[in-house]
Amino acid sequence: GKNMPSEIPKYFEKLSELVSDPKTGLNDDYEYAFCSGQLVYYLVSQSQSANKTHSLVEPFINRTTVESFNDQLIRTFNQYKHAISFNNKRFNKLFEQVLGYTPTTTYKEMLPVFFAGYFADNLLYKKQQQQNQEEE
Repeated sequence: GKNMPSEIPKYFEKLSELVSDPKTGLNDDYEYAFCSGQLVYYLVSQSQSANKTHSLVEPFINRTTVESFNDQLIRTFNQYKHAISFNNKRFNKLFEQVLGYTPTTTYKEMLPVFFAGYFADNLLYKKQQQQNQEEE
């Protein structure tokens, strides 16, 4: 496996570059998994349920293929799209990249990195100025 604590800063660096630079794209299966975790957390956090639990991630972790995972992403986006600003450029870029990337690693192999992205501080909630200060 991967040494997760040493990999997470690299994933955050890639994610930050991905959402701020239009020329940057995903090019690694584990970056995809980490970004997917960030995206899923952001999407399910849009739920208006009074008692949100991590059971909202269940439809994603029960997938067996990337195709079915992407189908679930689209269904979840359709469910919460009313809560996401049209001009949320970082969300838009991340969603585009995750849906557009086709990993060769099996979905189950990437699951630990997906969870690392899901449970890590979510970049989509950070204000742009705060993100820029942290990168300096």
